[in-house]
Amino acid sequence: MSLRVSGSAGTPSAGVSARQLSRLRNASFASFVLLLVQTMIGIGVNLYIKVPGAAHSIGDAISKGPAALALHVVLGLLLVVAAVAWWSKL
Repeated sequence: MSLRVSGSAGTPSAGVSARQLSRLRNASFASFVLLLVQTMIGIGVNLYIKVPGAAHSIGDAISKGPAALALHVVLGLLLVVAAVAWWSKL
């Protein structure tokens, strides 16, 4: 499957270069893989991990929670950062 980025005259539409398109594809794939891993860890945390009652914030979940919960939170934050970075480039 390919994405057509050229206009009718064969020039890139909206000034998108092949390098930019390649970087966008790589970032999109990395975000997809990160989201997939995040979902699997979230399912595992939901099913098998007892979240401590003291974890009322992100910092508490990272520092006081089980390793799987901390990893789940950190990956979620990375996804948010990736989304903001992508949105700021639009």
